[in-house]
Amino acid sequence: MDRIYLDTNLFFYAFYSRNHPDKSRSTKNILNSISNGVFIGVISFLVLLEIISGLRKVLFKEVKISSVDSIETKIYDIIQKILKIPYLELFESQQKFSAIELFSLLLIRQYPGEISPEGYKFIHPIDAMHIEIAKEAHCIALYTAEKSFEQLGSEIPIRLI
Repeated sequence: MDRIYLDTNLFFYAFYSRNHPDKSRSTKNILNSISNGVFIGVISFLVLLEIISGLRKVLFKEVKISSVDSIETKIYDIIQKILKIPYLELFESQQKFSAIELFSLLLIRQYPGEISPEGYKFIHPIDAMHIEIAKEAHCIALYTAEKSFEQLGSEIPIRLI
């Protein structure tokens, strides 16, 4: 079965995106395909850490949860639901983390970005790490809503939602 890596932002579009119904629908379709065994979905601990960080902001600002205990309980519940998705794998690298960091630095150097009238577009270091983890996990593609990944299509196929 083919493996696909899921970037963090897909989970936010699936569960907390009222302003982007098309992306929300696309993401839910991807997660349903994984649940039905069409693909094996792959996430990393890095994805989980970004979800936790993002949820702390979203739950406080948008959902208006004002108790730290309530926020952390909700985060724990959401992480448990994510980890119980059938055919979703939490990938653990067999390399030392420093090897992933090194390859990420090389990737950032290879794609220095560009300056345009819209600003400076570049590869975020965390995104470079997602690419390297997806490659090590033998994924056929990386699914994301982040357009900055497009320039990395030669590293691994990028599927924008």
